[in-house]
Amino acid sequence: GTFSSVAIYIDGVYIARTTNAMFEQDSVAGLEVLAGPQGALYGRNATAGAIVISSRKPKPGDEFSGNVSASIGNFNARDISAAISSGLGERSAFSLSAAKHDRDGYVKNLNPAGSLNTEDLDNRESVSASATFVFEPSDTQSWFLRAAYTQSDDHAGGGYEAVGLNVPGPIPGFSDNRS
Repeated sequence: GTFSSVAIYIDGVYIARTTNAMFEQDSVAGLEVLAGPQGALYGRNATAGAIVISSRKPKPGDEFSGNVSASIGNFNARDISAAISSGLGERSAFSLSAAKHDRDGYVKNLNPAGSLNTEDLDNRESVSASATFVFEPSDTQSWFLRAAYTQSDDHAGGGYEAVGLNVPGPIPGFSDNRS
């Protein structure tokens, strides 16, 4: 959780921690990757550049539309996402989206039963949702409200616990060491 040297902006909002930027981007209208330094435009945390993401906003008067996507893959991978969007009269519009991704681990955990961790590594389990509301009270004014939620429980890139070592003494993190 340290500050990144590449600033990430989503719809004009600075994302201070890279872990906070790890959520589903459901409808990207534009993506800019700017070489650094970008401190004059994007602040002190843009020494190596900036990534600027703009979401597609629903428009008042739009017809109702939606899509659903599902896929399956190896290691019991299951992905599903859905989105709907519609205008709510001449002055407002909304969009909703949600996604769920699951995958079993593909790094076999060899710890014996009873160890602290016996779950395979590099598994993935995540859920995300977002809602957008646009209100245009006049021809010169537009309000945009976006909320996003994500919950992720995966062991991708997680620490590995050594097994099968005959090292004397109790050493934290090693599962098979006895004195």
